Amino acid sequence: MRMLHIACKELKAFRDPAMLVFMLATPLAIMLILGTALSRGFDREIEIGEIRVLYRLEQPDRTLGQVWSEFVRDAESSGVRFEVSDSREKGLEMVRRAEYAGMAVVSDSGMVYTGNDRAAVENAIVQGLLQTFADRYRLSAVLADGGISAPEDVGREYVRSVSVDGTRQPDSMDYYAVVITTMIILYSALTAAQLMEWERKRKTDLRLLSAPVSKAEIFVGKMAGSFLLHAVFVILLVLFSRYAFNADWGSRPLAVLPILFSQLLFVLGFGVAVSYLLRGGGAAGVVIMVIVQLEALFGGAYFPVEGSTGWFGAIAAWSPLGLTNRALLQVIHAGEWSTALRAMAFNFGAAALCLGLAAVIMRKKEGL
Repeated sequence: MRMLHIACKELKAFRDPAMLVFMLATPLAIMLILGTALSRGFDREIEIGEIRVLYRLEQPDRTLGQVWSEFVRDAESSGVRFEVSDSREKGLEMVRRAEYAGMAVVSDSGMVYTGNDRAAVENAIVQGLLQTFADRYRLSAVLADGGISAPEDVGREYVRSVSVDGTRQPDSMDYYAVVITTMIILYSALTAAQLMEWERKRKTDLRLLSAPVSKAEIFVGKMAGSFLLHAVFVILLVLFSRYAFNADWGSRPLAVLPILFSQLLFVLGFGVAVSYLLRGGGAAGVVIMVIVQLEALFGGAYFPVEGSTGWFGAIAAWSPLGLTNRALLQVIHAGEWSTALRAMAFNFGAAALCLGLAAVIMRKKEGL
């Protein structure tokens, strides 16, 4: 019961306007700014206009001419326009000037395609089309030799794109809703570092110690109250970003809360442990702020760090914040929980270590 009274006292911080602005209004504003301003950086769609290609038919037979005409007509409806070239030399010169993506020379003996190096994507599309045409022509020739008419729809589907990885990728708002939420949880370490310091500054630590309550009850009560306070802010951030900004938190947004709460417990324990190791004061705040900023950088709070190489990628791979962010994104967009289980195991283990260390130091101290 006495621990509940201490915990309820910590919840009174809800009446502090500065706390409300920092824990709720500030991250929502950052989500809106970054999610809107950096939306183009998350656009994975490539828009390609009409592709123009030159061609020359050199002494084609009847079958080749017929199949090629059908191919050119069908390709044009797909956005690839084949135009006849007066001469091979003139056509190649126009390709070199990038007026056309490439030039195809088609004859009974084979096909030669020359593409412009500056149009790599367009060339890949055209080469795929020409390969499909060659296969279709060979099929038509084989059927014609056997006296069989080729079906009209053979080879009509010249381009078909199939994605092996069907995982939905987050857009900018989806991404920053997650990483800004985890980043603001990091700043809770500053609050945790001041839990006992505030009591000492207000001279209420002596009153607590003289009351019929043990140090353990004081420690657990203050930690429980701080955890509940920040947990409410985390829930509000998830709900606000989902319904105000249409950020994707998955089909069941509350399913991600265990991951967020595990990070919150670790961060609070870390803040308390640092304050006791550095004997409180301004030193703990400075150290925590430096660590928080570095974690935000290497953990992907400002920009995606997936695929980073070199020393930056090596550090990012070991970032606790990065592990939590990866876990959340995989759960939300792929339904994959393996990384989430590792992240929660790490967070709970690190929280137990930090809280245990802080409790031991507190018990040995004369005061709080």
